[in-house]
This record gives sequence, C-alpha cells and structure tokens, in this order.
Amino acid sequence: MAAIATVGSFRGKIVAAPAGQARDGWVFVQSPNGRMRLVDVRRAEFAFDDDFHAPADLIPSAKLLLQGAEVRVVGEQQDGEWRAARVEIIRLAAATRATS
Repeated sequence: MAAIATVGSFRGKIVAAPAGQARDGWVFVQSPNGRMRLVDVRRAEFAFDDDFHAPADLIPSAKLLLQGAEVRVVGEQQDGEWRAARVEIIRLAAATRATS
C-alpha cells in the first residue's frame, strides 16, 4: 500500500546534518520547538519572504541554505521526509551576510 503524502508548511533554521546523514539536495531544518526535519529541496522553487529585504543582486536559491538560515518550507511529507515545493528564505545565515 502506498503512503499518503501530507501537504503542509513549517518554519525553522537550517542545521548541520547529523554524522553520516548528509545528502546532496537535502537539508535538515530544525523548528523552534526543536523538531528536526529532513527536506528534499532539489525540485523546490525558492523565494525571499515578503518581509525580508534582500540585496538587489541576490537571487534566492539552494546555495543560500547555509547553516543558520531561517526558512519556511511548503511541501509534502511522506514517510517522515519532506519534499519541498517552495522554500521561502526568511533570514540569511550569518556566513552569507558576511560574504554578500
């Protein structure tokens, strides 16, 4: 029997992958309540949150999903993993701001 996907959204900060669990095109997002979610961002659309004032030359992309960035993920949850349809960048990681 196929698992049924649940559509939803959540927000949190990008965190480092636990030892041995890093995957290309996937990020770990920790919500404010401490729950960690594994998110597939390979097919996601990227955007900046409406309240975030990004520099004009900065384009939203997976390259900005560095440890410490705050994001909102909209997508489907299936078998405990998330498949992002959209990732909104709410706040950049400190490392990104230092180099931009």
